[in-house]
Amino acid sequence: MGASIKDILGDRLPECLKNLKHDIRIGNVYMIGLSRNDGIYIKDRDKESIAKYFVVIGFDEMGNIYGGVVISTDLPSSLTDKILQYQYYIKVSDNNFLKYDSWVNCYQIIPSRPDKLNDNTFLGVIDNRSLFHIINMILDPKNPSITDAQRGLYNIKLPDDLICV
Repeated sequence: MGASIKDILGDRLPECLKNLKHDIRIGNVYMIGLSRNDGIYIKDRDKESIAKYFVVIGFDEMGNIYGGVVISTDLPSSLTDKILQYQYYIKVSDNNFLKYDSWVNCYQIIPSRPDKLNDNTFLGVIDNRSLFHIINMILDPKNPSITDAQRGLYNIKLPDDLICV
């Protein structure tokens, strides 16, 4: 589905990505540690970071990988209607890497360093239908949290071969 980071960066591929057994592509899902500094809400004040599902949605020109979507099993009750409309429901039956039916936050772009995405953290690929809707939510010009500049910087677009089924 779409170009891989190797296709896009060629010789500029970061060293930590050169020996991966899988290609990093739009729609790949990883389990990575994210902190409050990444914009993640962590209930337990004693925790520095929390493991979250991370969906790749774009790459910048430097090889950084951006997943504007983080998957959570529950929606915080404090979310406003404006934020709730950019949460996308995904099912275990369509995504076997999940433990529970979950929600994808399409309201915020979360960056990740390339070294966090590796063969040990790779879980699978999100289903085509969900990815189509997730990227459309991110591209929605009414999404108040994501700017056109961010979408352009991170090269976020629907892959040519992605169709809604």
